[in-house]
Amino acid sequence: MKSSKQIREDIADLYAKAQALGELVKTEEREFNAEESKQFDAYLAEIGSDGLDGEAKSGLWAKVEQAEKLEKIEAQIKEKPEPVAEAPKVYAKPCKFAGRLKAFANAQDAYNAGVWFKANFSKSEDVRQAARQEMNDKGIYAAQTEGTGSAGGNLTPDSLAAAVINARENAGIAPQLAQRVVMPSDSFDLPKRSSGQTVYYPGEASAITASDKTYGLVQLTAVKRAVMTQISNELIADSLVNVMDDVAADAGHALAYQADNEFINGDGTSTYGGETGLVSSCAAGGTVTLDSGETGFSSITLADLHSCVSKVADKFWVEPNMAWIMRRSTFAEVIQKLVYAGGGNTVDSISGGQRPALFGYPIYFSDHMPASAASKFGVFFGNFNAGVVMGDRQGVEIASSADYAFNLDVMTLRLTARYDLAVHEAPGASSTGAFAGIKTAAS
Repeated sequence: MKSSKQIREDIADLYAKAQALGELVKTEEREFNAEESKQFDAYLAEIGSDGLDGEAKSGLWAKVEQAEKLEKIEAQIKEKPEPVAEAPKVYAKPCKFAGRLKAFANAQDAYNAGVWFKANFSKSEDVRQAARQEMNDKGIYAAQTEGTGSAGGNLTPDSLAAAVINARENAGIAPQLAQRVVMPSDSFDLPKRSSGQTVYYPGEASAITASDKTYGLVQLTAVKRAVMTQISNELIADSLVNVMDDVAADAGHALAYQADNEFINGDGTSTYGGETGLVSSCAAGGTVTLDSGETGFSSITLADLHSCVSKVADKFWVEPNMAWIMRRSTFAEVIQKLVYAGGGNTVDSISGGQRPALFGYPIYFSDHMPASAASKFGVFFGNFNAGVVMGDRQGVEIASSADYAFNLDVMTLRLTARYDLAVHEAPGASSTGAFAGIKTAAS
């Protein structure tokens, strides 16, 4: 027969399961389905009544009472002090949250990440110990061990790292358009095909010239990017789910915003983490330059856009990967006017909800594209997956300090990611590449 302690642990476990099921339907903003309702009722029925409402004890609570009586008798027989029944484990309930989650897939993942956060970074030792106990009892990130970073004590839980990365990839265009690789080390040489075998026309009984496929290398060197944010200790205590969701969404958005800046405007300086982007890489062979005096994007014509498409090398033309990049204002003030001026519009074509496209290819928007001015690229087109590689060295790492802003009574978080961007198939001075751009005339 189980001890009263073990039965109380079973009760706590069933409460946790029922609570998790309730949080699931709340998160998805729906009612229990038949199977979930049956399961929820089964948990409560198995737990039974604790007798506090004047009802007779039932279920597991009745078994707790029986076990405690038996333990008392056994203690008296052995002439030992009566054991004190251990109170049921009490866990912090998942905090209520308002609105839709922005980064996490569900509230339970956000709550689990919050428990991990408390276990590792709370300034209160009591809070840290309670959170660690809950992690162990519930099997949340079971590999985490207190105070031992090498054993997992400071590793970012997968759900939090995934939430930050998901927010980064949804907010930015660089992760969506560039080729993605995982870097096994801080410096990594990615092979790329430079040329293939050559066909020759040997005469009768003449030697055939050998030719081999040759490869070049795309050199990647991971550079650390970091963001810092401060969180009120009261919020950590009162609104754990929303706090973790806000942290993940904000960090992911900030990392995406800077990655797009590097992807487009990087000039090789420390301002952009040493990255060189599309603007600095697009040479004359892939540039459509507007006529003299045409120093604004409003001078772009459909003919210029067609010329831009024609300047992408055929070997990089892969239909699913072809795309445009421009500012949303450029699309609204230039491209849409050109399209509407072409005639043949219907209500659906003007107000339809499809993703914006031009010549059948999707358009991606970024505020980092240059604003209309002389000698500025207004539009890029091409197969960016073939021309740009983004190497990820790690997911996301987190560090925290309760002392950095001690006078504000806040927790300071630092989130870091390491990656590299490399534009490796850019057009040359007289050769085409994987992408092309339209540039205004000099003033």
